[in-house]
Amino acid sequence: MSPNAAHSGTHGADLGASSTGTLTQNLSTVAGTNYQIEFWLSNIGENGIGVTPNTFSVSFDGVTLFSQTNMPVTPYSLFSFTGLASGNTAALVFSYSNQPDHFFLDDVAVIDPAAGAPGVVRGAVSAA
Repeated sequence: MSPNAAHSGTHGADLGASSTGTLTQNLSTVAGTNYQIEFWLSNIGENGIGVTPNTFSVSFDGVTLFSQTNMPVTPYSLFSFTGLASGNTAALVFSYSNQPDHFFLDDVAVIDPAAGAPGVVRGAVSAA
């Protein structure tokens, strides 16, 4: 977590630079329900120049929603996907490698459409 990585609020996730890893959140879900997965992602680059190789992917309940290699330098951008839960628990997993650069990740939401208004599904976060 870093104040330099914030899209909104005071902190965001600073991913990469010296590591390849995953950020995982296990969520309570309802089987057969589609959830809206949203997050803001930036590839800051080194002095505005993208360094390759880099990879970034996101999966929900074991299904890859997004995967890209050699992403260009980009400011914070909104990514939005629909993921189907197959059981009462689903893992949201962000996997990354971006050495020596950084990905910034912030404002992650998993929205339950059954809540009537946007609701965020809560769970525990782990990093590896």
